[in-house]
Amino acid sequence: MNKPLYDLTKFGLILIILGTIGLLVTVIMSFTQYAGFDQGALPAASFLGMMLGIAFAFPSMLQDTSGGVSTMRIIVFAVVMLFCTIYFKIGWSISKFQDLTIDKTWIYILGLAFGSKAIQRFTEEEEVVEEKEKKTTTEKSVTQTTEITGSPKGKDTSGDVSK
Repeated sequence: MNKPLYDLTKFGLILIILGTIGLLVTVIMSFTQYAGFDQGALPAASFLGMMLGIAFAFPSMLQDTSGGVSTMRIIVFAVVMLFCTIYFKIGWSISKFQDLTIDKTWIYILGLAFGSKAIQRFTEEEEVVEEKEKKTTTEKSVTQTTEITGSPKGKDTSGDVSK
């Protein structure tokens, strides 16, 4: 058997480990004379690496109910990941909580991301309910056909000579 050249799950786990190491290095650096040297870039990049690693290591979180990759889930994940990374960078480099401010228009972007996700969730639930109803209707018609003809396929083959 041919082994794939790359394994995205292992790559994701490596990114998670590297991100964790980056955060630990940043915490240790914050107690030295190099505190604030990177202005929050290292912890933000470490967090971003960890989030990307999570996406690679657990790809099922980006799949919809049918098992395919959901574009909306990827977009929502990317927007939230970007927002959290920016806040991580800003938050790491300030000394007072009152200094943690960001432009007010970000709320519109987050509202769109979470609103889109909520709409997607409700439409996926409706699709699942519709599929279950279709399946139930099909099962009922097969049952009725079986009761009428004696065969689930609608044709009685019990008297065939070929048996």
